[in-house]
Amino acid sequence: MLLGLSIAVGLTFAAMARQGHPPPGFPCKAFAKSEQGDWIPVRDVRLRGPGGSVEIKAGAAMLDELQEHLDLRCH
Repeated sequence: MLLGLSIAVGLTFAAMARQGHPPPGFPCKAFAKSEQGDWIPVRDVRLRGPGGSVEIKAGAAMLDELQEHLDLRCH
């Protein structure tokens, strides 16, 4: 289930990257960087993309595409 969710999130953000801009109002405060440098959701968060919305649960592992998007968008 988590793998499927991570794949869906990765595809959503890959599509947003192709569009050239992230959605307005991206919830950066829903994520924090771990000591290892990975982004971790600190609360459940729903993200909307061109293909619909995806809910990410607090503490869920995320694909590299989403990690890169957070690095660019949320410093």
